[in-house]
Amino acid sequence: MCNSLEAELGHTTTVGRYSPAGDSVYGAADMAGNVWEWCLTKWRESYQDSAEDNDPEEVVGRVLRGGAFQFLCYFVRPWYRIEAYPSVRKLYGFRVMCTPLL
Repeated sequence: MCNSLEAELGHTTTVGRYSPAGDSVYGAADMAGNVWEWCLTKWRESYQDSAEDNDPEEVVGRVLRGGAFQFLCYFVRPWYRIEAYPSVRKLYGFRVMCTPLL
């Protein structure tokens, strides 16, 4: 369950709308759909060739994941990735995560 074209909502939704059915086994809610998630990872055609040198100041294509509400369910999956540039702004978002200090 997620916010995709098939949901016919036509807009973003708050995180948790599809909980608990849309939660991952780790408890993360709504990892697919709603908006594409902007990643620091540089774009490479092959996932295996992903770069480790992810300088945030360098203007190169970055990875977007997870699909958005205007896309079909096939594209609305955490593993689905596309390329995007900082100069283009559409249905992109960020997922902010933090861990306790050890």
